[in-house]
Amino acid sequence: MGESLSAEKSLSAEESLSAYEDTLEKLAETESTEFVNNSSKEHASIMIKRLFLEAKGQVRILSDHLNPDVYGRPGVIDAAMSFLGKSAESRLEVIVQLNEEGCPKPEDNAFVGHLLEEHEGKITLYQADEKLKECKNHFMVVTTDKGKHALRYELDTKAHLAIGTFNAGVKGQRLIDSFGDMLKIKGCTPLPLTASKINTD
Repeated sequence: MGESLSAEKSLSAEESLSAYEDTLEKLAETESTEFVNNSSKEHASIMIKRLFLEAKGQVRILSDHLNPDVYGRPGVIDAAMSFLGKSAESRLEVIVQLNEEGCPKPEDNAFVGHLLEEHEGKITLYQADEKLKECKNHFMVVTTDKGKHALRYELDTKAHLAIGTFNAGVKGQRLIDSFGDMLKIKGCTPLPLTASKINTD
């Protein structure tokens, strides 16, 4: 999957954060098939924020621990809240690996905690089993209001290098199918989540 995505033409992400955000907004509005690079945690949070803003129906994420430096930013949390509030059908599914020493537990994650305050029942968090803990290519995939598959796909999880697009075509569907396979075939355990058990400080 990584090779096929990384072979696509990509845009330079070495620009100001404001200009980068403008670039993503334009790509989303025009339903561009262009792939754009991520080069930092700041760029990752901007991409994830835009994906939530464009999403409709269901958002699927594979992550090690929902890095608070990325997901814990107010813009990302606000965008996720907006997505979950769009309709009764809005759902967020996350598979977490929790395989880094000292990483925060889900109940202490501000991103999950704030979302549960208003949208308990719309979020499902899964603990990856041993087969999935070695997966290095994390991703986020959504279906947009325009019916396109948009995604962010990590090529280097440690360096936060990733590519993303707002019109992925069959590549987006492959990630959706892969996510489903992870739940059904490889096995993941749903984690109990209630707002009262989450530390949102």
